[in-house]
Amino acid sequence: MKKQQLLNICIAAALAAIFASCKSSTAPEQSNLIPLSVRDTISIASGDRALFIVNEGSYPTANASLDVIVFHAASSVVDTLVHVPELSGMGGGNDILVSGNKLLLVDNGSNLVDVGSVTPLQSMSGIPVGLDAPNKMALIGANLLLVTRRLATSAAIIDLTTNTITDSIPLGGVSVAVAVLNNKAYITTGASEYSGPYHLNVVDLSTRQVTKTFNLPLSGEQALPDSSSGNIIIGMSGDGTTTSSKLYFINATSDVITDSLTPGTPADDPELTTGSKHFIVMGTNVYPLAVPTHQLPAPIVRGTVAYYKGMYDATSDALYLGNAGDFTNPGSMDVYSASTGKLLWSHPAGIAPGHFAFYH
Repeated sequence: MKKQQLLNICIAAALAAIFASCKSSTAPEQSNLIPLSVRDTISIASGDRALFIVNEGSYPTANASLDVIVFHAASSVVDTLVHVPELSGMGGGNDILVSGNKLLLVDNGSNLVDVGSVTPLQSMSGIPVGLDAPNKMALIGANLLLVTRRLATSAAIIDLTTNTITDSIPLGGVSVAVAVLNNKAYITTGASEYSGPYHLNVVDLSTRQVTKTFNLPLSGEQALPDSSSGNIIIGMSGDGTTTSSKLYFINATSDVITDSLTPGTPADDPELTTGSKHFIVMGTNVYPLAVPTHQLPAPIVRGTVAYYKGMYDATSDALYLGNAGDFTNPGSMDVYSASTGKLLWSHPAGIAPGHFAFYH
């Protein structure tokens, strides 16, 4: 048994014991769910917005957490911000989705997919996925969730009406990242958790079969849909010494690699922001990713802070960037204008803020 697997067992067992006494009366009565406590009850008014921040925590400590910032709609020019630290003690927060009133989190370190309501935010329940190290997720239907797994050679499909794994998609290796466009899922894989050879698999979601496979030179840690250009963007991590990170652009109609980009050096760790526009976070600089030329112009943000990950929000035309600091102490959320690169505001966050989603 791998050391990582043993660690996952210990974390999952500890969390199950800790959270067993915290079950809410509103949690689904299903034996496969592990109830998770939420510190406060929050109801988000119809005119308000809420930003959910998953803080990854410091590996291997189970100190990942969920923060909520509520933007109260008012007649004043500047909204009031209320920062509420919420779910804590997760093994390793790795992804977040808001779908309607559903809030979905991937807790990689605890081998759970956490599911609950956005408002009122009272409790969440963890769906166990064995020892498979859930990594990323994407909706493939109104109530179907596809989850990649770093320790399983298939992607899981969860039925959100029953909160159970009901099917899987066999792949040629362990699954890492996923993006969905045109009724197809684009799933990156590796031979094992962090080793190649690496591939990109195109899956027909009607048949749930792999229809095409691409060789990748590096690990495909990110897969993002760009609906404006009809492309899937694959972000590959470099080896840190000799090979630089790469971006591949795949036409989601013809499933052909149309372009590639090599940002930075082997020592850089470029991160693509999520949202309807994409930027590349690379150290202290943030670059707009030009579409359709796929060129890297001058950075829009030139700072002194080495940012970790981020998200573009079209409603506010702003970049929300996670400042992870030293990855062992609480960080911050820094917000910049996506048009001018001006710092708009900052707010404290948990350890390693890295995944973001808006409600409303």
